[in-house]
Amino acid sequence: MLSSFAEGLQNGSAQRLDDITQSHDDEADALREEGVVGVVACPVTVEGRVWGAFAVGSRSGALSPDTEHRLVDFTELIGTAIANAESKAEINRLLELRASLRQVATLVARETPPDDIIPTVVDEIGRVLDADALLMTRFDPDGGSTVVATKGIPPSVLRIGERWAFSPRSATSEAVRTGRPVFRDDYSDLRLENSSDAAISAVGVRSTIAIPIVVDGRIWGSLGASLTRPERFPPDGVSHMANFAELLATAVSKARDRFQTLRLLEEQAALRRVATLVARGPSPTEVSTVVAEEVRRLPGVDDAAVCRYEPDGTSVLVVGLGDNLGRVPPGERSPIDEVSSTSEVWRTGRSARLDADRWADAPGPVAAGLRQLEVRSSVASPIVVDGRLWGTVILLSLREPLPSDTEQRLASFTELVAMAIGNAESRAELAASRARVVAASDETRRRIERDLHDGAQQRLVSLGLELRLAQAGVPDTLPELREGIGQIADELTDVVDELREMARGIHPAMLFEGGLRPALRTLARRAPIPVEVDIVTDARFAQQVEVAAYYVVSEALTNAARHASATLATVSVAERDGGLHIAVRDDGVGGADPRRGSGLIGLRDRIEALGGTVKVTSPAGAGTVVRVALPIEAGRLPVSGSRET
Repeated sequence: MLSSFAEGLQNGSAQRLDDITQSHDDEADALREEGVVGVVACPVTVEGRVWGAFAVGSRSGALSPDTEHRLVDFTELIGTAIANAESKAEINRLLELRASLRQVATLVARETPPDDIIPTVVDEIGRVLDADALLMTRFDPDGGSTVVATKGIPPSVLRIGERWAFSPRSATSEAVRTGRPVFRDDYSDLRLENSSDAAISAVGVRSTIAIPIVVDGRIWGSLGASLTRPERFPPDGVSHMANFAELLATAVSKARDRFQTLRLLEEQAALRRVATLVARGPSPTEVSTVVAEEVRRLPGVDDAAVCRYEPDGTSVLVVGLGDNLGRVPPGERSPIDEVSSTSEVWRTGRSARLDADRWADAPGPVAAGLRQLEVRSSVASPIVVDGRLWGTVILLSLREPLPSDTEQRLASFTELVAMAIGNAESRAELAASRARVVAASDETRRRIERDLHDGAQQRLVSLGLELRLAQAGVPDTLPELREGIGQIADELTDVVDELREMARGIHPAMLFEGGLRPALRTLARRAPIPVEVDIVTDARFAQQVEVAAYYVVSEALTNAARHASATLATVSVAERDGGLHIAVRDDGVGGADPRRGSGLIGLRDRIEALGGTVKVTSPAGAGTVVRVALPIEAGRLPVSGSRET
């Protein structure tokens, strides 16, 4: 009987069983032992697929006819929550990939030798793709190849430095032959006639992604990732490997040219300083200032500036340095339809060089200003961020024309500016995405709390009143019936109290209605230990800030009472330096590890999604202090009127 019940749920429809005594199987027997008589269940659907089910049972008989309808609403909320959780897992996977790429890209930007980058690339690819075996080879001038890195391959099968001949049927051979990535999941044709086939067989390879490493237009080597399990690589596995291969190819190319850059030690030192700054994740303005300072040291340069293109057809000065451009205030706008190197970059998307004869007779304020300053030469290089033209770096010379290789030297700096801006925009987009996830979660919590309060909770209260009326109407000749109805009414009151507490835990209505001060004071009064509260602000903040602050205090007080055996806690809240600062202290046993426990981890995710910080100090035997700083207003990246290049 219950098998058809489960089958109906799997088909996506609600199921009802009013008398379980009519079923005769193990599941029904187990329910009868618990005293269950009636059951109603609804499927939990996540993005169109049946994920599971939610069921309620009754020991007193069949459930009310509208139970299915009420359960459907609740299971829809459950499905939404699960979908959000799965979406967060996907975001975490993308963040892990981005972190891996950034790590390798930072090594490349620092001009780390390829031999030092290769192990990192292999480790990161293995981690991102969850590969069982990896092999990287370098092609030699004589047509052979040499193993440069392995992972998951026993030394008895293959060693680093060993000469290697690929089987003509291998995925790597095809990738090298075609110059394109290759995926293979069928090795039934292995003949074990060469070392490559023997190694594939010995390792137990079941599927492989192979990709050529192309350096300066020529195939330098190959990279292969394999699985020995029946699982498949993720659909985007090839593109991930291609990203790592491109980074590695960049490193190899830079290494080939390193002997040429040795004569430019001062320039390279400047590039490293900027790259180090970029790796720390500064603001675009900070990077622009440092870059302007560095490129102003290039031969023949008197003034340097960084400009950003705007949607209104102008360029805005981000920073200017030198006797002339240094006097121009940041934010100054210039038209880009006049004669200037900035306008030329906007039109062509490429580096531009203009000498004095180009603006000698040109109209407009920009040309007039260049003539007034007696500028002899101007070079501008585009700042391209994720394929779009964001702005430009400009150099001016008041003496002689700038050297012929200025454009090439300047391009290296603009790439770093672009990297910094791209990273800043990515961080801003990620922070905004995380904040939206938190806001959506809070809104869902608030909706659930409201629905519980206005729906189920009110109906239960009304039902309790009706039971009390029914109890009062029972004749004195039926004392057992009156007592039974009274007991049911008492239990219903307990259920309402439990539901009310559950609703408060889902979303504190007091916070939404009255703000942080009354909500935290109410929270302190309900805490199982004495709590001293010091709130020195009556201001209202953005909902996500108030919710985050509330849950910080709630989780800290819960931990103090439940895990720290504390006898007293203090809560302080203050607004200063453009932020909301919360501190929760307790006199418990200490020793809390912020890296363990879903509560602290969840709080950290919530706080960091809003751009805040969390610090937990918990020496053993000396209590715990949780300090949180939340920005009241998040900063915004400047809008650029960039265009695709």
